[in-house]
Amino acid sequence: MEWQPKVSVLMPSLNVAPYIRQSLGSVLHQTLKDIEIICIDAGSTDGTWEVIREMSKDDPRVTLLKSKRKSYGYQMNLGLRHARGDYIGIVETDDFASPEMFEVLYRKAVSRNVQVVKSGYYRYSEKDRVQSVPVDPYFAFQYNKVFSGLKRPDILLPEPAIWTGLYERSFLERNGIGFLETPGASYQDTGFIMKVWICAERILLFRGEYLHYRTDNAASSVKSKEKAFYICDEYASVEGFLEAQGPERQAAFRPWLMARKEHGYYWNYIRLSDERKPEFLARYVEEFSQCMAAGELSRSAFRHKAWERLTGILSAPEAHVPDPEWDVDHSSSLRYLREHGLRFVLRKAREKIRLRRLSKRSAAKNH
Repeated sequence: MEWQPKVSVLMPSLNVAPYIRQSLGSVLHQTLKDIEIICIDAGSTDGTWEVIREMSKDDPRVTLLKSKRKSYGYQMNLGLRHARGDYIGIVETDDFASPEMFEVLYRKAVSRNVQVVKSGYYRYSEKDRVQSVPVDPYFAFQYNKVFSGLKRPDILLPEPAIWTGLYERSFLERNGIGFLETPGASYQDTGFIMKVWICAERILLFRGEYLHYRTDNAASSVKSKEKAFYICDEYASVEGFLEAQGPERQAAFRPWLMARKEHGYYWNYIRLSDERKPEFLARYVEEFSQCMAAGELSRSAFRHKAWERLTGILSAPEAHVPDPEWDVDHSSSLRYLREHGLRFVLRKAREKIRLRRLSKRSAAKNH
């Protein structure tokens, strides 16, 4: 009888020698033993592959795959094709998981019979001193209550964070959900998670942090001009996918998808070098002018500051000055205060303060 693991954990790698022992070790020693670990390497030249082979040689749960392409999306799709678990988990190989991560996620998924289960995570850095800052991406949603993406289409707004949860394998296969196979590792998580949210009928979110997301790996940043436009490919893929889902889902998700797309585009724009900014801003103006003319943008789906930014850029793109505080919107705090109460707003404010301190310390260390 063929082994049927409870969870298949996909671990894509490319030249992560400083981190691979901690990362793979954290998955090998999970308290949930009935897992399949699929390591997909894209041609590492720094000893990563040799470490993976040495660490996994006596563990039959590990499957080793070599990717013929240096593409995060291709690696992930290769792993999905080989996966046998009931659920799919993801650990990127510069990150690491708490020992109980997959046991907690799996028990939640099975007990509530859901297609997707997600939690929070830690932002982890060793640059100044070891720091793990908890992050709560789903603070605006109700925890421990199963819901459909169709009922809460604003689920498209939080960051992708695809490695904080489990995804039912049969659900992914049934809906044809996978990754774009663009070169390198840039934004492929965006299209994947958007398609998951669009299709999911049973979603469970809960409070807790188990994945340690590394923020001090300089090799993970976007550098090339070509990569700058891969985010456009991701959203084009999602828009095409949504068009095939029928009028009800299109009507529900389209406004929120456009708001998330604007956030993603501007986040990408801010990160670009000065010489690359004008070309990308022109793409931003072209696409969102078309959306505005077609009546596809809903002000209610945008944060106040994001809507002001969008309309300001479309009216006078040549006058736009990049905003270093682009992601700060004080009006949202008033809205959250009304909707969630003072305790929630204070907790979120403390989280932002911790993240900013971590970012400033890392920046000071780099200089």
